[in-house]
Amino acid sequence: MNKAVTGVLLCALALAACSTPLQANSKTPPLETSVCELAHAGQRLNGTRVSLTAISVTDLRHGSMLKDDKCPFAFVDVMISDKHQHDPDIEAFSNAILRGSTKNGLRVFNVKLSGVVVKKDASVVLMIDHIFRFSKNRIWPKSHSSDSGVPHKSR
Repeated sequence: MNKAVTGVLLCALALAACSTPLQANSKTPPLETSVCELAHAGQRLNGTRVSLTAISVTDLRHGSMLKDDKCPFAFVDVMISDKHQHDPDIEAFSNAILRGSTKNGLRVFNVKLSGVVVKKDASVVLMIDHIFRFSKNRIWPKSHSSDSGVPHKSR
């Protein structure tokens, strides 16, 4: 190969290798998106740090996912990043979505969060790294817990 072609290929490989980690770990604000966009364009956003407002739905059978009323059949699975699992705001959210769950009950919260998009096989997973705010939306079936439903605000 000639030197020009080799140089172009090396530059392209270097950019491809660095673009996802730099984007996901940079100090720039996350890209604002939606559940609809993540569900339909997850491959394009793979490795990107995003923020979104969504409906968090948790039950013991299906786990936790993010939904959006604008596209009712779309969803994004969520996981908490190991690196951020002891963050107080993430712990508060995790405890809230798990507290009082029953075999048939759903825990539903409105949430503003951020994380890194990870495309896994046919699904999109958001690795949560920050919870900005959340508030209880509704619980099915109604429980008799002492949960006040007062919105949790980040510091």
